[in-house]
Amino acid sequence: MSTLDSVNPGALLTMLKGEPGVRKSTCALSYPLPQYWISTDKKMGALSLPAQKWGIDKRLIEFDDYNNWDAP
Repeated sequence: MSTLDSVNPGALLTMLKGEPGVRKSTCALSYPLPQYWISTDKKMGALSLPAQKWGIDKRLIEFDDYNNWDAP
């Protein structure tokens, strides 16, 4: 369980919204590292190639897949 002590007030929190395929996630890769993502479409693998081309250490990007299908 997280506590308020773990909150980083200097963190950049962003939500990108738009039509599929307009490169919202690729744009987000340009943000400072390390990064934490909440994936709502389970397509994080699609970022491997852009990350590799930009020389991004993929170990610095953590993510969790959000799954609302398990809700009661």
